[in-house]
Amino acid sequence: MGEVKDTVKGSGPKPSKKATKKAEGNLINQVIDLMDEVGRLTVIKDDDTLSEGDAAFADNTRKAATLRAAHSLLTATRTLLEEY
Repeated sequence: MGEVKDTVKGSGPKPSKKATKKAEGNLINQVIDLMDEVGRLTVIKDDDTLSEGDAAFADNTRKAATLRAAHSLLTATRTLLEEY
């Protein structure tokens, strides 16, 4: 159990090579980095919704909503990890 807690808080084993270079440190920081990236992508998709016309409106709106749902899950994940 200590290894898991250490990994979440940052003093555990190093992240695997598959982890992004930006997401260093602990699991909470990695989730925050993912939240930032999903937020950035949501803004881009919202811009697409406004600029790509009626033909793509429904698809862009659905994709933006999916990104918002992912961000919400990441927010909940962050809260759970911070309470760990």
